[in-house]
Amino acid sequence: MKTVKISLAVKIWILLVIFVVPLNLLALGNAFIMISDARRTITNSIQSVIDNQMVAMDERITNADYFLYSFTKYNVDYQSYFQSEDSFPYQLSKSTIINNVMTHQSGVRTADYYFLYQEKQKDFLMIPHNDKVFDKYLFQDGYFEDTENLKHKWSLIKVDKKYYLIREFYDYPTWYGAIIRLDNLLEDINQYLEYPLEDMQFISPGAEDKGKLWLSGTLRKADISVYFALNQNQINRRIDYWRWAMAVIVVMFLLLMPVLYLAIHRWLITPLKILSLAHGELEKGREEYRITVKAKSDEFASVYQSFNNMAQFLQELRLENINKELAKNRMLLDNLQLQIRPHFLLNNFNLLYTVIQKREIETAQKMILYLSNYFRYLFQYDHRLELFDKEFELIQRYLEIAEIKNPGAFTFRADFDPEISLVRVPPLLLHNFVENIISHALLPDRVVHIMFYASYEEGIATFQIADDGRGMQQKDVDRINREEYEEYARGLHVGIRNSITRIKYFYDQKACINVESTLGEGTVFTITIPYNLEESESMKNDIVDGK
Repeated sequence: MKTVKISLAVKIWILLVIFVVPLNLLALGNAFIMISDARRTITNSIQSVIDNQMVAMDERITNADYFLYSFTKYNVDYQSYFQSEDSFPYQLSKSTIINNVMTHQSGVRTADYYFLYQEKQKDFLMIPHNDKVFDKYLFQDGYFEDTENLKHKWSLIKVDKKYYLIREFYDYPTWYGAIIRLDNLLEDINQYLEYPLEDMQFISPGAEDKGKLWLSGTLRKADISVYFALNQNQINRRIDYWRWAMAVIVVMFLLLMPVLYLAIHRWLITPLKILSLAHGELEKGREEYRITVKAKSDEFASVYQSFNNMAQFLQELRLENINKELAKNRMLLDNLQLQIRPHFLLNNFNLLYTVIQKREIETAQKMILYLSNYFRYLFQYDHRLELFDKEFELIQRYLEIAEIKNPGAFTFRADFDPEISLVRVPPLLLHNFVENIISHALLPDRVVHIMFYASYEEGIATFQIADDGRGMQQKDVDRINREEYEEYARGLHVGIRNSITRIKYFYDQKACINVESTLGEGTVFTITIPYNLEESESMKNDIVDGK
């Protein structure tokens, strides 16, 4: 059965459709939930302000009760005021009482007015001042003439279209009490609100006005409920604005999908096709072929330039020694083709898509960071040699990604001499051997242990990469150790072949790679390279500069 191959461009488009559309619809649904929560939060915050004001009003009632009790029971001037017959002592006590009450009012939150009425002398006193409205309501209308008006708790009264709380006491021949204004309660609440309340009433509202939301508060000390009207349309207008704004944003993101695809196609797929075409031209023997297209990014510009430089160098080598030098430069092209390959990117995109579907955000971030570092490291290929620490860091990130695809399939342990950190190696050289283990040595029925050892002694750096996995057939071990690749099909063992060729090229045939393996028991690759840590002063400068 013939396998249907799907191009990289189609796969990326499918990935965008599968990933971006549900994500945007999810964001839209989440936006509506947030809007509903916002409306509820606004209502709760307004209710909280109302409750706080009710508590503050209860505190005023408590302060007024306590003051009335303590003042009338223990204040000497109060007793003198109602017992004095002479005019001067009477007026003196009256003046002192006014000062005491006003001092109390200035020090704590209490009643707005206190009043005293002496039946014998028909003397009505309102503190802090005589209010003509209350003078008529309490005095002139005969309020104090009938003790049935006496209430033993705080009561709601309406005077001149304004609401007040009043509490009065009768101790013959004296009436006294306190009054608290309620007409400014709505204003006191609104100063703390972004959405002001529109009305206040003391009877339960009806349902005739659907545009209003009624919130209530209770004065517990007076056993009175207060109802406040909130205009819902004022809140809904702003919330509806954000609702439609979020919907428009989501639609814009959906409409930008083709733009995102075109950007990926332009910045990634097209450059890869240009590279693939250039490699094909070189394989056809057209050493004069050069990439003349201007790159859209610095990374691919570097790759294009690297390709052109290699192609130029290849052409020059063919003129000098077509058989000897061509093999060396083919190695560089093979390595570039090995590392910049569309299926590598596709495999990681597919794995990244699976991880995102599972909502494993931290894992997705690790994968994206690994790919970023991988290609950044790859595109710096013109540095030729890199510090071992950078190579090992990329290996660690690769193993983290491999663990996602093969959970629990392997363990990794490393042991290095300190001097190894100063050794420079060809980029991705050691990475290829570790990747080879993950690709070919893992077993489905047991955990494979991967060991990485490195040592430095007397100008020789030795790296050992070992595993106890699948192992290799002896004929393949012998061919690798004898460097016999001609009879292998193209692509078979290309990673190992490329690594051996590169290490001998960089270290002038003085380095070697040896493999020992037993089928079913494991494999050990030993890489030995000559390296003099004291001969390169420029290497030390690179380390200091963080290169």
